Amino acid sequence: MFMSLKGLTNKELLLYLCAISGEYPVKNVGNLIQSSSVRDVVSELQQEGLIKKVKLKDGVKVFRLSKRGKQLLINNDDGRFLNYLYGSVNTNRIPTDMRAKKRLISYAEVYTMMYHAGVLLFDTEKPDIFPESSPQGALAPAPLDDIQNNPDELRLGSGILSSQPLNASRPRIVHPSFYTTRDYVRPKEWEGDDYGTHKPEAVKCSRSRGILLTPTEVFCVYNTSDSMIEWGVDIEGRWKSEIERGICNTLMKHQYHGQEPSGLVIGKDMEILKRYLLEQMHLKGTAKFFDTFKNMYYITNDPMGMMQLKLIIDHVKLSCLKQFVMDKFLPVPKNYHIECDAVTGDGQPVIVLLIPSIPRLLQYMRGVKDKKGVAVCFDYQREVFAELLGENVQLRGMKPEGVDKMFSWGKGKRKK
Repeated sequence: MFMSLKGLTNKELLLYLCAISGEYPVKNVGNLIQSSSVRDVVSELQQEGLIKKVKLKDGVKVFRLSKRGKQLLINNDDGRFLNYLYGSVNTNRIPTDMRAKKRLISYAEVYTMMYHAGVLLFDTEKPDIFPESSPQGALAPAPLDDIQNNPDELRLGSGILSSQPLNASRPRIVHPSFYTTRDYVRPKEWEGDDYGTHKPEAVKCSRSRGILLTPTEVFCVYNTSDSMIEWGVDIEGRWKSEIERGICNTLMKHQYHGQEPSGLVIGKDMEILKRYLLEQMHLKGTAKFFDTFKNMYYITNDPMGMMQLKLIIDHVKLSCLKQFVMDKFLPVPKNYHIECDAVTGDGQPVIVLLIPSIPRLLQYMRGVKDKKGVAVCFDYQREVFAELLGENVQLRGMKPEGVDKMFSWGKGKRKK
């Protein structure tokens, strides 16, 4: 019986994340294992010869599975590592190219965020939404010696190796699930439209790390990490169109028909968001990218961002929180001239920035220029938003602990 990630010990968790990431950044281990035992966990895994620490050319330190660690997981594999530890995939045969290595690290950070928000990661636990697909390119079948001369153990019916016909009853997303760009395969209905042996150009070139599906929404996920990314406006526009057509209106049209995907950007901290917004306000390079999505949310790669992600994937809880905030203000009058969520008693525009949508925030910033307004945010966001919005906008802070208490999100303890 499959044991979910929530049932793992800290040692197993780090081992598993090293397996699906290929290279797990040492600096991010504290986000993954949020306890005082993190040093002991790492030390024990190294002493047992299951992981090793490697310093890359750019000085970044990462953990990798050792041969022994990989063999341990393969010997006990129930199918969850099929797309990670076999064949020529980058997570199995680590690339020498630094750009490819950085992509692996970027995925590791995204996986960590998704894990802590309770999002499903493995093919063995999330719904199979990509039928009639086959491994190709980097996902070529593993040599016989790589799968221990047991080809029958290559399991169809999960993830990108599904043999399910398109006219079969389609699954529904009941629990939030994350699919990487490697998972994505175009529907067979698009035969002759770049289908088959090649990934569509939008997938190859996009900076996106994958697709987050919740019961009610679709998100294209990006990880800007600790640097500014040169976004390709046209490329990301094609990626969004690819997901809108392929997921929302074809494969999962029974659940998302007519919906427009949103963007979700993960960044190191609030300073990265400030840099993007200031650049956009001055109409420089990355500015137009944020207009690709009607809503493009920004969260930080830390426990606060994990809390934000929990809200994003739970429409009911997010609506409850917004209503709690909105009850203190008045509804926006019809034909109001500034983009906002509510107004004060004297008509000042109010925007809720607990989970900031970059396009809406930019509209608000332009609308309240030289005018008074109110912004509601978490305490840790106040410094950056005060600098961006200026002294005319009053900031009202909310403690993240209050959200934890509202939804009974206590810190769960995991065995060492």
